[in-house]
Amino acid sequence: MNEFSAIRAKAKERHDRLVVEAREQYERTLSQIANLENDLTGRTRLRKSIVASIEAVIPDDQEFSVDDLMLSLQQMDDTRVWSKPKVWNHIAKLRRKGQIKRTRRHSYNEPALYVRTGVEAPERPFATTPLNDVVALVLADKQMTELELTVAVLEAGYESKRSRRKLMEAIGQILRKDERFKMDGGKWALITNSRPL
Repeated sequence: MNEFSAIRAKAKERHDRLVVEAREQYERTLSQIANLENDLTGRTRLRKSIVASIEAVIPDDQEFSVDDLMLSLQQMDDTRVWSKPKVWNHIAKLRRKGQIKRTRRHSYNEPALYVRTGVEAPERPFATTPLNDVVALVLADKQMTELELTVAVLEAGYESKRSRRKLMEAIGQILRKDERFKMDGGKWALITNSRPL
């Protein structure tokens, strides 16, 4: 390790320590504000744990996104600072346990959607399939131009809020970067001995 690496390491340690101190000070300040508010208004508020709060706002009968949960948590207690990463982590934990399932992957400006296990969700073909795998499925037995492929992907049921042009650009990037596809006579094709989806 040279001298510059040692200086960088010390700067990183100092930065990390200052961030931790700032977060602790922020939490203390929020706690003091909440205590002052309770003293002035004469009310006492028992706070639920973040896990219990998340569980309380997960809908029992419809799809939801992490953004929906954040909004519900904020409405439940607007004096509390809610951590989006903690909500994501809890959703991931519930998915691993099989208590909720993802009904749509996140994409371009659309959040992922989830639903409690056992709740009926709208049928969405390719809702959890990445775009590059949808392209491979559509090209399985045909050759197409980028424009034809974009139309075919949409007709197959792939949902996107991107404009057709932006979607075609994304498909073009996939075709050029993914080794499963090759250009043949001006049209794209799936290489027959490519890796499985």
